[in-house]
This record gives sequence, structure tokens and C-alpha cells, in this order.
Amino acid sequence: MGNLPSPEVFKTFTMQFVDGRMPITENQKIDLSQYDSALKTAAARKDRESISTKLCELFNQLILTNDIEKTRQIIHRFIGYSKKHDSLSITLYDMEGIARTIALRHATDKEGNSVKWKTYGSKSFIPYRIEKLPFVFTASGMAEVLLFELFEFDYFLLQSDSIVRSLAVNTHWKEIQPLLKDKLVIYLLDNDVSSQKAFKTFQTHYPKSISIDFEMMWDRDLAHGYDFRDFCNQIAHEFEKKLSEYKRKVCSTIIVSIFLEIEKQLKTTKEVEHGCD
Repeated sequence: MGNLPSPEVFKTFTMQFVDGRMPITENQKIDLSQYDSALKTAAARKDRESISTKLCELFNQLILTNDIEKTRQIIHRFIGYSKKHDSLSITLYDMEGIARTIALRHATDKEGNSVKWKTYGSKSFIPYRIEKLPFVFTASGMAEVLLFELFEFDYFLLQSDSIVRSLAVNTHWKEIQPLLKDKLVIYLLDNDVSSQKAFKTFQTHYPKSISIDFEMMWDRDLAHGYDFRDFCNQIAHEFEKKLSEYKRKVCSTIIVSIFLEIEKQLKTTKEVEHGCD
């Protein structure tokens, strides 16, 4: 832990939001617990289709009611920037708010080779927030912590698939286990073999868990490595596209109405003129 720099070292930029580029928020509070019964029933029946359908509905609601101010706060806390490596960084904190891991999205080593997710601090650290919900989300990766925090999920995050192989001796996992209290763990898969193997291994440590396959959610083939971030981006993009189409339709309707009104006025004027003759 001695080589872990302060997260403040990376707070050298301000994230800017461009109007219309993010979902519009109405500050709608979504009660996540309402999904508990449906998810438990579907899990008991091993009905993966119902699970996927219900979660897709939940994710859609959460993504499209995104709170911009909350997003700013989360980004300011978790994301930084390394001038040395010209890379975004993500900081992971423990429950006391102490930074345990800082990972750079990309960097170069002393030999000039490219390194993905260069890590300062603990590579085995598992950040979590498990409080009130009857189900807990998990995934393998770094950026997923932003989404879990934004959606106010109960979660724990595995920095990589390899962490699952050593859960039996991971002190952070031992701290998390009692908090689960027989809750359902929803494991969000990446679209690759490594993630599928990691989930099977995870089930040996915590059997009350289900995996979510995004190819099943979309009912089509997806790119290798497609993950929860891609899923959220896709929903937001579809929403933005529909919003744009809606705006065009509204604009088109207004224009048509204007022309109809002009045509009506012209017709009335001609009738008056004709009457004067």
C-alpha cells in the first residue's frame, strides 16, 4: 500500500456535460426492492428469460432517469487523470472512504510497452456496498463501479476474472460473505469465455447466484467482450436516437401545421377577394 498515490493527484480535470448528450433526468426515485419478488421467483424456477426481462426493464428505467448532478459527484470522486500516462484513472475505496486501488486505463512501462489497467495499490481489493436490497450485483472490471454507484445498487466489484480463482484466501471476500446473508447475487457477464468460467468458479463459493448473459437480453449475437457498460451505452444511445426522431417528428408536425395555416389563410384571403369582385 506504500506505493499508492493520493487520488487527489489525479483530480486535474473537470468533466463537462453537453446538453442533449446524456439522458434527461426527472429525478425519479426508483424502488429497486419492487423487483425482489419477481427475481426470486424467476431464480427459484431457473427461468433465465424472466430474469433477463425483469432486469432489462430495471436497467432501462435506471439509465433513462439518470441524475446529472449525482453523475457529476460520482465522476469527481472515482475518476481522475494521469498527465504522465495521458490516461483516465479509476479509484476504488473501502467502506471508510480510504483509497485502496487506483487503476490507469492505459499506461506504458519502462520499456515503452503498453499496459492496460496499470494498478497502484491492491489488485485483490473488492469494493462493495451491501446495505438494504435483497439482491446484490457483481461484475468483473473497473468502470462498472461507476454504474453500480450511479444506480445505487447493492454490489461488490471484482477487479478481474482472476480474482475469482483465489476467493477462498481473499480477506476482502471473507468480509463480504457475512453481509450477503443468503441474498441473491446477480453476476453480470462479459461476452467471453473467461467471464463464463469465472462465474462457474464463483458459484462454488456462493451457490445462490445467477448469471446475466447480454446476448440473451438482446436476443442476438454481440461483440466479443460486450459488457454491462456497453449495454448501458446502447440503451442510452437508443433513447437518444428515439428522442432525436421524436424531436424531428414534432418539428415536422409544427412545420406542416404552419404551412396548413398559411394555406388556410391564403384560401380565406382569396375567398374574400373573390367576394369583393
